Amino acid sequence: MKKMILAIYMLIILIVSADEEMAVNGNVEKIDGSFITVVVNNKKELFKLAPKWYLMENGYFVKEGETVKIRYKKVNNVNSVTEVVRNKKTYKFTDGNGEFLWKRSGIGGKDSETSSKTWQVNGNTTVQGDKPSSISGNGGNS
Repeated sequence: MKKMILAIYMLIILIVSADEEMAVNGNVEKIDGSFITVVVNNKKELFKLAPKWYLMENGYFVKEGETVKIRYKKVNNVNSVTEVVRNKKTYKFTDGNGEFLWKRSGIGGKDSETSSKTWQVNGNTTVQGDKPSSISGNGGNS
């Protein structure tokens, strides 16, 4: 009985924390399509921003070497950016309900992602969309 209660408790924690937003400060090391590598506490972290078309249409950009604050949440085990602050300017990637803004922008033939390919990160994380050069794999249809 104790094991079952513990298992239920752990499941509840996982469900509740699945949409939890986190924040880090770091220096931009590399920008690669829809992905950004940021050095946080001497460790490289890979974050997914948004589809390239969405970044370009909205004038969202950061430069390598800049210090940024990134708010993000895990989506399918990928660090998906919800907000970037650089030079006192804030770039929002989600609405008030936590939904990614480009998912509402599917008007005019644009899909929520730029590609239907998936890529492996660290051997077990699947990333969908543009392939950054730092990720290996040939991609395949999802």
